[in-house]
Amino acid sequence: MTGLFAGNAAVLPLSQGVLFTLVPAQRLHRPDAGLRRLCGNACVYWAVGIYWLLTAAASAWAAPAVPFLWLATPIVALGTVRVLSRR
Repeated sequence: MTGLFAGNAAVLPLSQGVLFTLVPAQRLHRPDAGLRRLCGNACVYWAVGIYWLLTAAASAWAAPAVPFLWLATPIVALGTVRVLSRR
């Protein structure tokens, strides 16, 4: 049940990541939109979505520990932003 929840919860940020990736690629943004910010948001959503997929897979082995891994989601997002800012 934990894996099902995590898998469903991963769909949301992955969908957002797809949308934020497609907007600059297909030029669907406003002329005054910050492309760097859009791409940064896409990367953060992808990272969080993949992290939740990994926690869904981890629930097969350590289901009681997975909710504690979910608490690290903001750390994953912050780490992604830090890595992107170093570029």
